[in-house]
Amino acid sequence: MNFQERQIQEYTELSTEYGLLRDKIAKLRRGLILETDIAAQFKIEKNIEELEKERKQIEKKLESFEKNGVNSSNSETSEQHKSVMQNDGNSFNVCTNNQKESANYLFREALNYLLSKDYEKSVLTIESVLDQYPDYPGAKELLEEAKENLSTQQKTHIVEEKLEILSQTLQDAQYWHFASLKKARHEFDKRIEDIEKTYTQKIATTKQEFDQSLTKIEQEIKQLNFSSFNAIPWDNSTWNNWTPNFLSSNLSFLCFGKLKEFDQPVSFSVPALFRLQRHSPILFKTYGTTKKLVVATIQSLLLRLLTNITPGRLRFTFIDPVGLGQNIAPFMHLADYDETLINYRAWSEKAHIEKVLVELTEHMENIIQKYLRNTYSTIEEYNEQAGEVVEPYRFLVVIDFPINFTEDAAKRLISISQNGSRCGVYTIILYDTTQSLPFGFNVTDIEQSAIIISLNNEERFIWEDSDFKECQLELEKPPDEKLFNRIIHQVGQMALENSKIEVPFEKLLEKANLISNNWWNGSTIDGIRVPLGPIGATKVQYLDIGKGTAQHALIVGKTGSGKSTLLHVLISTLVLNYSPDEIELYLIDFKKGVEFKIYATLQLPHARVIAIESEREFGLSVLEGLDAELKRRGDICRKVAVDGLKAFRKKMNQKMPRILLLVDEFQEFFTTDDGLASKASQILDRLVRQGRAFGIHVLLGSQTLAGMYTLARSTIDQMAIRIALQCSDADSRLILSDDNPAARLLSRPGEAIYNAANGLIEGNNPFQVAWLPEDKQEYYLSHVKKLAKEVNKWPPTNLIVFEGNAPADAAKNRKLVTHLLHTKPLASTRRSSAWLGEPVAIKETTVANFRRQSGSNLMIVGQNDEAAMGMLLTAVLSLSVQYASERVLFNIIDCGSIDTPHAHCLKYLSDMLPHVIKYGRKRYLPEMIYATAQEVEQRLVNEEESIEKKPTIYLIIYGLQRARDLEENDSYGGGFSFDMSNEMPKPSSPGKVFPKILRDGAEVGIHTLVWCDTLTNLHRLLSRQILRAFDMRVVFQMSSEDSMMLIDSPVASKLGQHRALLYSEEDGQLEKFRPFAIPNERWLQKVGEKLNIK
Repeated sequence: MNFQERQIQEYTELSTEYGLLRDKIAKLRRGLILETDIAAQFKIEKNIEELEKERKQIEKKLESFEKNGVNSSNSETSEQHKSVMQNDGNSFNVCTNNQKESANYLFREALNYLLSKDYEKSVLTIESVLDQYPDYPGAKELLEEAKENLSTQQKTHIVEEKLEILSQTLQDAQYWHFASLKKARHEFDKRIEDIEKTYTQKIATTKQEFDQSLTKIEQEIKQLNFSSFNAIPWDNSTWNNWTPNFLSSNLSFLCFGKLKEFDQPVSFSVPALFRLQRHSPILFKTYGTTKKLVVATIQSLLLRLLTNITPGRLRFTFIDPVGLGQNIAPFMHLADYDETLINYRAWSEKAHIEKVLVELTEHMENIIQKYLRNTYSTIEEYNEQAGEVVEPYRFLVVIDFPINFTEDAAKRLISISQNGSRCGVYTIILYDTTQSLPFGFNVTDIEQSAIIISLNNEERFIWEDSDFKECQLELEKPPDEKLFNRIIHQVGQMALENSKIEVPFEKLLEKANLISNNWWNGSTIDGIRVPLGPIGATKVQYLDIGKGTAQHALIVGKTGSGKSTLLHVLISTLVLNYSPDEIELYLIDFKKGVEFKIYATLQLPHARVIAIESEREFGLSVLEGLDAELKRRGDICRKVAVDGLKAFRKKMNQKMPRILLLVDEFQEFFTTDDGLASKASQILDRLVRQGRAFGIHVLLGSQTLAGMYTLARSTIDQMAIRIALQCSDADSRLILSDDNPAARLLSRPGEAIYNAANGLIEGNNPFQVAWLPEDKQEYYLSHVKKLAKEVNKWPPTNLIVFEGNAPADAAKNRKLVTHLLHTKPLASTRRSSAWLGEPVAIKETTVANFRRQSGSNLMIVGQNDEAAMGMLLTAVLSLSVQYASERVLFNIIDCGSIDTPHAHCLKYLSDMLPHVIKYGRKRYLPEMIYATAQEVEQRLVNEEESIEKKPTIYLIIYGLQRARDLEENDSYGGGFSFDMSNEMPKPSSPGKVFPKILRDGAEVGIHTLVWCDTLTNLHRLLSRQILRAFDMRVVFQMSSEDSMMLIDSPVASKLGQHRALLYSEEDGQLEKFRPFAIPNERWLQKVGEKLNIK
């Protein structure tokens, strides 16, 4: 195939393709007109645009071919023309050359016209050739071809004209189509805008309705709380994974059996579910042997309750007059963890049944009147707002009703059944229909609002409900014993852990608006008002003292009831609300513990007295001090002609702080019927009766009021404010009133009743004490300390701290420190004082006074070597500062054990002081005793000389029981005798000269201080006659017999730790005190440096 043929073939293929594209475009345009969907229209238009581009490209190629003279027909014409020329060339040969040239020229013109598709001129030209040369070779054939092509061309022109018209029409149609489409789209957009606007409005309305419905559904779901375990059969293995950790605080749907059609060969069953918020009570009507099935169902139902409610938020009261508790025996295990979970026991006697129903009725009254009122419709609504102080549900379970029910009990049962659900009290009753009902009782009063399960005529159980009355009820049985007990014990353990309710102290301050900006802004001119804890969901209980008869308070709570926490909250809110100019605190704690230790450690600026493990004597001294303050304030008010603190402050415009005396375990005053108890009772009564006018208020706390006969009932009756925590029925009636045992129903630590109406039942206000842990307490007290520093109120200058749980600390005794550092040597040494410890009363430090008279020696007896060492050290220190260094001599014989921590203390002290001190261990005892005895003898011989010029000598023996050199070696066994003559024994017998030192030394300025561990060892070394040389005796705890022999009283047998008695035979006085502990070396060194400088 040559080039021209290929060109023609390509031209032909392009023409065919062009036609196909044109048909396809036309088809798409027709489809575009018919299409209504905008997206589809857009897609078609895109296809048309792409095909049009392709058509134009082909059209350009065709035009290019035509410009070059190539088409599908000229090839045949040329070939035909060549053929004609070849066949007819002979006839044309006869023409002349000129003719031939003319004919040939025309023929070529005709061919050119033919090639250029000008078929009309080609026909005319060929006809001219034929006119001249009819036999011109190929002319006729060419003429026919030209005519044929001309005819075809004319037809094509007609078609093209029609196509042009159609194309124009199509363009017009497209124009109007797009114009209409644009208009339609505009109208469509506007309509869409209107629709969207309407849609948005409807969506907003629908969303609002949906949110409201969703909220309602969520509330329903929350109330429903349909646990995955609620309807699962007990024999399902899923129960193996059950734990009580994540349960609801609200009641949910509970399963008690299955519902199915009666006597159907093929039937299905569904769980029988109910929700207790909407129904109360559940009444099982049965008789005979079917009662066992009902009891089993009740057990299953109660167990499902325990698996549904957070442990500790559910309390049972069981009444089982026939079974005597056997019908609910599995639940008795809960009492092992918390007796209140089952109300202590199952009740069966008539009196007991009526009592527990009365308690439930009182509980409902309290819930309605104190918590719900007109604010909450149900206990569920209240609990949602109550936070930590949610009220637990209570279930009254009655088996074999109406056995042992009196008329009154039956009436109360109706009241509980009809009104209990609102208060969270629900009733489950097994009604034996064969038993006679109490007089006047109508069972329909319970049935009208109850879920009723009964037997039909065929003795099949049915649920008397309009929806289920045609269904047979198959009651559920409890699980096997192993699973039953596992659930009970897990719930009991978790209930015990959850029993502690903690309302954060910060939340209390926030509710009471006692925020940091308001600290120390309170005024006590009208009284004292501080928050104690929340009442219900939104209110706060305040301690309100100083208004009307509410002047003093009494607090009672058994061990673990939260009494200590209440006192800490009270003290902390007091010191946060009021400055030291507004309130002064006297804190006395007789309890064994360190409850008030933090206030002493931080030196609370409001406190004037802080007693930890106080003694009765110290407490009495505080009362005596307040009694004196009462008299002082009375005198001040009389002078300015006012009747009390409030009037005084308003008239004089001066600060007079109120005083709060807080005594915990105040019954310790009256444990012994003695003069101290009588005096304490008298002063307390006077403070309570007269203190109110002068701003002195008393708050007494105790674990029990029983047995305190020496505290007059008239005194208690003057204390209008009563705060009762968990306590016994007897204490509840004592602290509140005889007809108000409400406190016995308190079930958790911190739960309390505030009553400002002298205990009358109408004054009961239940509340929960806020929880104040030690770290938070220290945090707030540190801020109080900071506030006090800012106004120069810290450290307090007049704070008295008595720490009965620890020995006296010499370094903290300001009087002793002042005595050591600032006392000048005495001009006369006829009397000197050795400081021994701090008294257990507010008075001067306990001292042993040494005079130059017979018997002025000190003996310490008791098995407390550390306390003895501490007393001797402080005695030497306090004595040394009273003498110039040349006016005193200390001979210290240390017979103590060398392996004790304090074995070096006496030696260290001897090296530190600037005075002459001779120190020696036990082996130096003979030498030092003989030297001292010689000095005594010399002073006696030279008695005519002035003893005042002689230095005072103190012989100190520590550990007399180990000084065997002082034992008698002659024939007098078990004792010691000395020669009445003045002849000195030999130096080898210190035991013979030591009594002479004791007898005669004090008169000539030589005093002896000894410590011996027991009276037995003391008698081994010294006879009773020689013991009389010790007029001053300090004893620690010992037997009554030993105490009688040493101090003529058995009281030393009752001494506790860190206590001692100082007995003075001269005046027959006994003084209880806390011995000084062994001072630390750093403090001793500091004192020694000061003394050396002085």
